[in-house]
Amino acid sequence: TMKIILTILLSFTIKTACGATYYFSQNSGDDNRNEKAAQNQSTPWRSINRLSSLSLKSGDSVLFKKGELWFGETLEPTSDGVIFGSYGRGPLPIIDGGKNLALNVSVIYRKRLTFESIAFRRTLSKGIVAQLGNAWSTANSGMLNSVIKNCRFYGGVIVQGSYNRFEGNLVDGKDNDGNGNGIWEHHQYCHHNTYSGNIVRNFSIRGIWTMIDTHHGLFENNTIYNCKLAGIDLDGADYLVYGHTVKGNTIYNIANDAIELENAFECLVSENKMHNGGRSYIYIINYEKCSIKDGKGAANGIGAILNTTISGNTMIGGGKDEFSMAVGIHRAAGINIVNNTIFNFKSRFLDIDYQSREEVSRIKLINNIFSTMGTSSWYGMINFSGNHYDLLEEDDYICLYNNGRTDIYADRETNSHKSLESYVIATGKATHSLSVDPKFLSTTNVCLDKNSPCLYAAKAMTLPDGKLRPHIGACQSH
Repeated sequence: TMKIILTILLSFTIKTACGATYYFSQNSGDDNRNEKAAQNQSTPWRSINRLSSLSLKSGDSVLFKKGELWFGETLEPTSDGVIFGSYGRGPLPIIDGGKNLALNVSVIYRKRLTFESIAFRRTLSKGIVAQLGNAWSTANSGMLNSVIKNCRFYGGVIVQGSYNRFEGNLVDGKDNDGNGNGIWEHHQYCHHNTYSGNIVRNFSIRGIWTMIDTHHGLFENNTIYNCKLAGIDLDGADYLVYGHTVKGNTIYNIANDAIELENAFECLVSENKMHNGGRSYIYIINYEKCSIKDGKGAANGIGAILNTTISGNTMIGGGKDEFSMAVGIHRAAGINIVNNTIFNFKSRFLDIDYQSREEVSRIKLINNIFSTMGTSSWYGMINFSGNHYDLLEEDDYICLYNNGRTDIYADRETNSHKSLESYVIATGKATHSLSVDPKFLSTTNVCLDKNSPCLYAAKAMTLPDGKLRPHIGACQSH
């Protein structure tokens, strides 16, 4: 008897802690039902507008029936801490805002929200589909401590807020390109957000864009493709962004830059896989009007010391013309390029662009593989805009293979070239570098063959993942 009583009390406690659940169905719903009836799957409400009559509490759930469509309505939370999801079987329920937003998180109710397994679209307008935290206002801190998981957004999503998780979602601009961006973080209140395991595709400008004083975001294990300007853009522009981590993403079919860093301080770009690229895979640039915020940045604008690390990335194929570059640095300093592999890029593997060498100080190039096969790079694998072959602060333990050609280092000012041997003699750098075929497992798998000369030939360094790397290049297995 005591066991039964404890079980009943425990069940009541769990139910109370979880809150009430309200059901919605377009096909079987009736808005004339009372609040108690709407908490039963067999007697749901019909219209999303019915939520306005509820005094929802934190822990309450609002569920939409799978396989059904709500048209011309906007889902807008009316309380903090509410869970929005789906029930039943079939495809995800669709909320179609028609001419308006499908999902709108306002400045009033914006904390500890959950959105899971719902589809959002906006078929009568080419605007953004979802606004999370009122991105156009700098007067509030936006959406906080919320989760958006396993949802589908048929158009762009704007985010303003902090400590949110955006996980396992599809963001697709095929039918609604909106403002041309998939996920857009906006303003200084965007920080410590996590974007992981999402698919972002088919946008005319960027896949993921974070800008204007955003900081400490994690962009991890996303797949981004079929975008024109950039896959992931850390964009300080006339301001700055800082502390972001771009890790483990797969990025391809980007017409311009797979990953772009504009006035991006103290960032880590690590273990990303890029292929079928256009102009560049990783492009780093500083603007003259960059402003310092909270003491970040060692200098204003051009020549700023970014303290940014590019590590463990693989870049295969790509490059659309002789002006393309796999990794480009434009008037930016303080860059560590460590343990990356670039294979079969059509043009410059690394391009350093500047007017005075002071603008590109403190650049380290260590443990990388730059290799071609079939088609040589004709523009110098490592390219300087001036006659400054001694420019790099550190350059060593590189495997450089230009399909048998000896013009590895190049200078655009005088159009001169140097082999690895002549570069070592001229600069005293790269004394441990190799000019040999690195021997990858295949043309699509750039891990090293067991007979690779790059095995156990690296400078002993601990990378950001905490592991000591004994091999040259990004892929450590063999």
